[in-house]
Amino acid sequence: MEICCECWEVTPLAPPRLIRHCPGCNATRPFVCAGTFRVNAQKKTLDAWLNYRCERCGSAWKCPIVERRPVGRVDPLLLEAFFRHDPIVARQLAFDLPLLRRQKVPTEASTEVTVRRATIAAAVDDVAPLCIRLSVPYACTIRLDQLLARQLGLSRAALRNLQAQGEINVSPENDRALRAAICDGQRIWIGAPQLAN
Repeated sequence: MEICCECWEVTPLAPPRLIRHCPGCNATRPFVCAGTFRVNAQKKTLDAWLNYRCERCGSAWKCPIVERRPVGRVDPLLLEAFFRHDPIVARQLAFDLPLLRRQKVPTEASTEVTVRRATIAAAVDDVAPLCIRLSVPYACTIRLDQLLARQLGLSRAALRNLQAQGEINVSPENDRALRAAICDGQRIWIGAPQLAN
């Protein structure tokens, strides 16, 4: 049986939004990463924040990145990135879910993604005509059935029928895998009567 193995790199178009009280709107609103930093030095300690803005009124909120750290203990390259408002560093921090969770602010990750598909060599244990390996470097909440439907041109109902017939298998195994958010390292076999070990 011929096997086609692909690696899909799935990247959200936007970082997670933070849902918090906005003083300008006097209501709970989504805040988006502004891609800039605020740095403040007091004597020999330094604070740095990633700036967020209310989607509706533009009110600012600062997400703490570095708090009361001695200047000598801050990576000089990171400090330079703060001063330059480095967009790559800002994006990495905006996707840092453990950092965001420490702020105890609810997050809302994007379901809008780009997918870069690349054919890779088939592994000997794959038993399906199509094997997909997901690479998900940043947090996103798109469901697996949404992703497969968009990329393969199938309806979600058709995907559920294929799963019920044993023609779609997902690793790690989960009865609700099609309806759950995708994750890094996930593998999907399509056209297989059973999941490869």
